[in-house]
Amino acid sequence: APNGIYSGQAWIMESAECTGTAVPPAATIPAAWSGVGCPAAFSAGATYDAADVVSVAETGFIMVYQCADEPTNEFCGQNGYEPGTSQFSEQAWTALGSCMGTIAPTSSPSFDTIMDAGGCPAEYAAGAGYGAGDQVSK
Repeated sequence: APNGIYSGQAWIMESAECTGTAVPPAATIPAAWSGVGCPAAFSAGATYDAADVVSVAETGFIMVYQCADEPTNEFCGQNGYEPGTSQFSEQAWTALGSCMGTIAPTSSPSFDTIMDAGGCPAEYAAGAGYGAGDQVSK
């Protein structure tokens, strides 16, 4: 503590009084990564393949990281290897840059309904009463 027995060895007393309010510096946003939008957020405990990319919210921006090559990628989802925040982060993840927005999902496949999936229609029969839209085969 500044007023403790050994404070003179750890603290230097300034003669001027403090006035005003200290303003924290603005966050420096790293250059944007080469992809479009932000990939899915990192999920602890998940299994990541080599070269998978994730996003991590940092103070003032979102950062993108890429999982290491095999076999090191096995560490990417484990505790202690969280991208950007953990002790061993740099062994499993490479910082690629910042991102904004999201990666647009791909559209779902479009399936067309099959009107008649029962095979060939009945054979034409002379004199049968057919209506509009009826189908026959030869």
